[in-house]
Amino acid sequence: EKGLAYSIYAASESFLGAGILNIYAGVSPENAGLVSALIRQEMQEILEKGVSEDEIRRSVSQMCAGYIMGRESISGRMQNLGRNILLFDKIQTEAEVLSGFERVTKKGTEELVHRLFSGDYAEVFVCPKG
Repeated sequence: EKGLAYSIYAASESFLGAGILNIYAGVSPENAGLVSALIRQEMQEILEKGVSEDEIRRSVSQMCAGYIMGRESISGRMQNLGRNILLFDKIQTEAEVLSGFERVTKKGTEELVHRLFSGDYAEVFVCPKG
């Protein structure tokens, strides 16, 4: 919104018993501190105000669409099968996965946000030398 980053996104990775939430911002070195502060401010706002039902519904729709489109390629299907075996020790059907997305609630989302944003976290800056 402020035009300080040429790229910004959040991504997550799931591991057995653990995971990572990554918030990435591609910025010039002189904007790194300000962008970091704005990201922390946004995290705090989400922690305090939560997310709306509309945001949850849009996110669920996006997850469903992403999952379905990801199954269109052979490599996407293989990754999905491998992830299922590693994380769940079974192959989940498409219906089971989509049903899981549809069970996302505001209360559950707020509990997760509290777990993710109220504790300690690491902050890493990678900048050119000099």
